[in-house]
Amino acid sequence: MGMLLYRVYIPSNLDFQHVKQPEAKHDLYDHQMSRTKCGHVLKRDELEAIQKDISDLVRPSWLTSVPAQLGSPSHGKLKADQWRVLGTTFLPLSLIRLWSSSEKDDERSVRCCRILDVTLSLLSAIAIATSRTTTNDHAEAFHSHLLDYLNGLKELFPDYEFHPNHHMALHLSEYIKFYGPVHSWWTFLFERIIGMLQRISTNYKEGKFIACCLNLLLTHAIGEYEATIANGFTRANNLRNLFHCHGTPEIIRNCEPYFKQLVKPEARSVMVMDILSFTPDDEENGEDFTHRPSTSPLPDPVRSCIQATFERNHHATLLTHLTLGGVAYSTSSKHLGNSYILIKSGTPGKLLPARIDYIVQVEIPVEGGTYQVPYVVACKFLPIELQDDPYRSFTCLRAELWSVSLDELGLYPLDSIEGHFAGLPILWENKNVMVVISLSHVSTYYLSTQRADPVRQDL
Repeated sequence: MGMLLYRVYIPSNLDFQHVKQPEAKHDLYDHQMSRTKCGHVLKRDELEAIQKDISDLVRPSWLTSVPAQLGSPSHGKLKADQWRVLGTTFLPLSLIRLWSSSEKDDERSVRCCRILDVTLSLLSAIAIATSRTTTNDHAEAFHSHLLDYLNGLKELFPDYEFHPNHHMALHLSEYIKFYGPVHSWWTFLFERIIGMLQRISTNYKEGKFIACCLNLLLTHAIGEYEATIANGFTRANNLRNLFHCHGTPEIIRNCEPYFKQLVKPEARSVMVMDILSFTPDDEENGEDFTHRPSTSPLPDPVRSCIQATFERNHHATLLTHLTLGGVAYSTSSKHLGNSYILIKSGTPGKLLPARIDYIVQVEIPVEGGTYQVPYVVACKFLPIELQDDPYRSFTCLRAELWSVSLDELGLYPLDSIEGHFAGLPILWENKNVMVVISLSHVSTYYLSTQRADPVRQDL
């Protein structure tokens, strides 16, 4: 049997060294599923636990999907948006559960706990930087977490060589102070446009503009390639404007809702949702929500909630779902992930997880008629008493353990909804609990600080 040079994992300290091992079909230390050019960090059972968590995580439809078989070559190369969601949502939930408690007599356990701290320093910095609100405290906290990550990385892996990106990241805190939230000046949108252009069929032809640039001649720089892109863009915009042009027949105007359903992208990724969140759903009426009525009768629990809120009965209509700020919310019977919401508690920085069971539109009597106001009928998740909640140690990730039990139904206005959360049911301290991680793009970090720095936010 031949000899191969393997980069082998040393279980005691997670260090790596080159040793000669007999060629075999199976990894000697059961780590081949997490193999990288630098060695192995995850055991097989740990990787399988992460894969199971990815499948079990209840999340809204707009959250970018991550391959359930993460770590295997079958899923291919991850996109930038998938890496971002994997690092800020999926991995923290699993790694904290697997590595947060260390055993002093187990060197690997102690080292994994240290690797967890360093990793979450980086993820905390990302969570702060990608918030849609920012303060000077945000910038300082980002810089502090990034330094902890870089120092920890050098401590754990002394031979690791830093790259220019590590140095440039240290300057981001200055840019956050100068320009506000990173969301307002990052280049994900341009990356998306480049991807769209790359998918255009060109029959492997170059445009005249490229050829003219190479020849330093910019005259007559429009060829078939450029004309195809320009004509397609112009046709699409002319079609959109057709519904608003003077003299357009009424029969064509009536087709506008169907046309919008065909051309408007669905929020199926974090990046698309970021774009749609700044686009009102009903620009004509100035409303930032849309809804779809249901023909089902009003259930008695919903009537009781309305009566308890308004101290009298009001006519109400059930809605199947609503879209608020480009984000879809629905009942738990329609889509469980879209029904998981965070409700403002009235205390700064404190959000309560809840599940939407019904969506109603209540007719409020006003002078000269009625005014229709949408509400969600939701059950709050109950808190749970535990000896230790490891997720609360990493406040920037905004994750906590909650009971899977629900409180009674309540009626909540739309402005009380902060956003969605993702929920992972797990067993902790022999209790069935759920890890709740906030998916809100507005960080609550500045609410817990004592300095009164001005808050800058995207408009």
